[in-house]
Amino acid sequence: LGTNLLCQAQILARSLGEGTGGNTRTSLRDMTKKCKGIQQRIDESIKHFRDAIEREELFAPAWCGLGSALCYRDTLLAQHCFCRAVQIDKTIADGWSSLGLIYADRNAARPASETLDALTQVADTPFMWIGRALLLEHEEGANGQDQESNLSRASDAYRAALQVANHPEALLGLSVTARRLGLSDIMESQND
Repeated sequence: LGTNLLCQAQILARSLGEGTGGNTRTSLRDMTKKCKGIQQRIDESIKHFRDAIEREELFAPAWCGLGSALCYRDTLLAQHCFCRAVQIDKTIADGWSSLGLIYADRNAARPASETLDALTQVADTPFMWIGRALLLEHEEGANGQDQESNLSRASDAYRAALQVANHPEALLGLSVTARRLGLSDIMESQND
């Protein structure tokens, strides 16, 4: 039930323009303020995940689900939930990838890298590569050449993610890094 309600909230947010850039508020966190239906579904999702944890405290997928729902409310508490899931089950790829993406999103390069290294031992998921690409994109380069090298390596990581699965975040990341590198102009001239 928790997963279903969380998916409903995400679908409702997308139908209202989340992530499209068409509205001034594009994150699901901001959309919860705009639409009470989204917030209600997230609240219900959290409630169901907590109920599942009360029934079976050592059920790692429930901790991952709770963390996913809490990401829209409290990132630190979500991080705790993902850590708990990983403590319970060291092979839970969703916990490792979610934790790594939280760290990457916060520019915590060292913990993100360590988490993504652990994820490589568990599964080959697109999130492992997307997380690495995010880290490379955010890495501060000393000069323009370092930044270009990081963007090139980030593009390679997005390509690796696409080899694992055709994930929309990897497609978006590849297109943005390619544009920032000017590769789109080079590719267009080659196609002509």
